[in-house]
Amino acid sequence: MLKKIESKTALAGKAMEQLNESKKVAEQYKKILKEHKDGKYKNALKQSDSIIKNIDKLVDMMIGKKKTSSKVLQNPTPTSVTLLFTAEGYVNSLLQEPGKN
Repeated sequence: MLKKIESKTALAGKAMEQLNESKKVAEQYKKILKEHKDGKYKNALKQSDSIIKNIDKLVDMMIGKKKTSSKVLQNPTPTSVTLLFTAEGYVNSLLQEPGKN
């Protein structure tokens, strides 16, 4: 069971890397498109904005929204990554001998 959780955690890590890379590419295209002032690429600029927003939503679903306040608060909605880490902790605790740390 621990191997399955570890593979899911690795998959989530790969997905985050891919999302971050895709966001960088979309932001680079957006920057290039903004340099053209003639309005010819207006539709492509809107699409790149939409792609960036969708990537941000996916990242928020995986790891939770970024907190802008300095308060330490618990996220009321568990994310897929926090659920994986919780499951990994439970399985690891089952594998330890009672009374040993």
